[in-house]
Amino acid sequence: MNTLNILWTSDNKDTAINMIAMYAINAKKERWWQHVNVIIWGASAKLVAHDNQVKQKLRKC
Repeated sequence: MNTLNILWTSDNKDTAINMIAMYAINAKKERWWQHVNVIIWGASAKLVAHDNQVKQKLRKC
């Protein structure tokens, strides 16, 4: 397998920054996976829309 899909459904900011973004960024940087997709679903969409810190972190993904 060469693709990692991360389904993110939580509106918890700490989870977004310390788990979702951190894992996605490191998975790509360390070449654990060739392709990394973060799927924003449900409550996480509202968090991304309204929180600039989370938005910037996800852009790095």
